[in-house]
Amino acid sequence: MNLLDLREPALEIPPTATVQATARAMSDLQAGVAVVLDEGRIVGIVTERDLVRRAVPLGAEGAAVLAGDVMTSPVESVPASFTVLQAAHLMRERKIRHLALVDADGKYLGMVALRRVLFEVLDELDLKVDDLERELMADGPGG
Repeated sequence: MNLLDLREPALEIPPTATVQATARAMSDLQAGVAVVLDEGRIVGIVTERDLVRRAVPLGAEGAAVLAGDVMTSPVESVPASFTVLQAAHLMRERKIRHLALVDADGKYLGMVALRRVLFEVLDELDLKVDDLERELMADGPGG
């Protein structure tokens, strides 16, 4: 499976979207991240963590704050040709939970969450273990 298959629906917003509208839309879509796009290029992401750490402390004034003011930027992005294992290593190394997929021109293609990457790595490991068990059990006396 490739990374494009692991994309999750992500809310796409402009940098001028308000935090309140962004939070409401994220809640409605049950999305953990909103992708901030400017002319098709990813300029940042707004995560649930960003909302809690940067917008909520502002109180009532935080509702009028723009997504561009609380977003995480720059966003780690990789070509869609990256393997799942490469993505897992990068996400662990950089301690990130979301990875943007881009084409050769840097245009945004989708967002991959750490959870989906790890599930795929675990599925691949399960298959390898099953193959090894079958190989060991099929071996008869004398090798």
